[in-house]
Amino acid sequence: MRIAEGLLSSGEKVKIFFTGEGVEALELETTQFNLKELFYKILQNGGEFFS
Repeated sequence: MRIAEGLLSSGEKVKIFFTGEGVEALELETTQFNLKELFYKILQNGGEFFS
């Protein structure tokens, strides 16, 4: 998701497809990355998510 955010900010189109455990990525909590914030930032900038 961090790579997707960088690509979107440089004008690229991004589509992310979650499979398996990736579908539950937003439920993960980590002190290193705020996944929910990245998710919403990607959506706000035109990114798409599929599962």
